[in-house]
Amino acid sequence: MKRIIHAVLLLTVFLHAAVADEGQTEEQGVFEDNLLDELQGQWSMKGTILGEPVEYRLSAKWVLLHQFLLLEIQDTGRPLSYEAAVYIGFDSSRDQYIVHWLDGFGGKPSAILGYGQSTEDAIQLFFDYSSGQFRDTFTFERGSGKWRFHFEAQETDGTWSEFADYWVQRNPE
Repeated sequence: MKRIIHAVLLLTVFLHAAVADEGQTEEQGVFEDNLLDELQGQWSMKGTILGEPVEYRLSAKWVLLHQFLLLEIQDTGRPLSYEAAVYIGFDSSRDQYIVHWLDGFGGKPSAILGYGQSTEDAIQLFFDYSSGQFRDTFTFERGSGKWRFHFEAQETDGTWSEFADYWVQRNPE
């Protein structure tokens, strides 16, 4: 019986690897991104959500064989009122970022993937939620070493309104 279970597990791993490989034309290498490299480390996030002040802790590190930068976000209050794990990767076949934003709001909003592009100092991501599109812009200020995270929601008339705005500053070592 143990041999059968072992064989089934091996077959499952093999099939998963084969399906994951489908459509790839080259071997998957390490995801290198100089802009995201600047976001690694421990940070404090201070800003507003819908005009109300908030403060979070942010930790950023490369994970999953250097395929995603993981942003772990927690508010500073106790008990926690917000927590998120944000995985930022890159789809080379489409030449765009892909983002998995998982948070305490549960499975339904986390089912939406974000997609985006970068410039030299900014990454702009779009999420198509059922309530409307969100636009998240992460901008790195090279002179100060700070980031600005600016999140906007699209109104029914097509205009954008501010949802959240944060200044992200590296914690002292």
